[in-house]
Amino acid sequence: MEATVASGSLLPCLSDDETILGKRRNRGICVDPLAQSTKKRRTKMSAKISIRHIDGTTVLEVNGRITLGDGGVTLRDAIQETMKTGARKLIVDMGGVNYMDSSGVGELTAAYTSARNKGCELKLLHLTKKMDDLMQLTKLATIFDIYSNEQQALSSFKS
Repeated sequence: MEATVASGSLLPCLSDDETILGKRRNRGICVDPLAQSTKKRRTKMSAKISIRHIDGTTVLEVNGRITLGDGGVTLRDAIQETMKTGARKLIVDMGGVNYMDSSGVGELTAAYTSARNKGCELKLLHLTKKMDDLMQLTKLATIFDIYSNEQQALSSFKS
């Protein structure tokens, strides 16, 4: 009989498929099922969007993750609802976005196309370095108007 360390305690193990006192052995290590279930898990926050209006311009402040599923859907729905209200000037502030996958890029591109087709101008604000690099790499920076300063983004509608 051997003893191996799992979850900070020594547990006796007899064979790969044997269970001892409610603890099962897995790949040569005794695993305490209760210890596994109490591990801290990183929670993934979906996107949260708040809406502001400044001088006839709608600003969507996006926070969280824009990923396949909730985050992308939340962004799409917010942009669509904003355009349904008749907004013609839209800024999407991405300063609070901590992660965006390829589906998020797709949602932004689809939103841009939809906005253009409805006569709405969509501009991006406060992209993180990673998002900006991605926009440059995919050449989407040539399509989107991207700003790092809110006042510049707002005044760009006037010209």
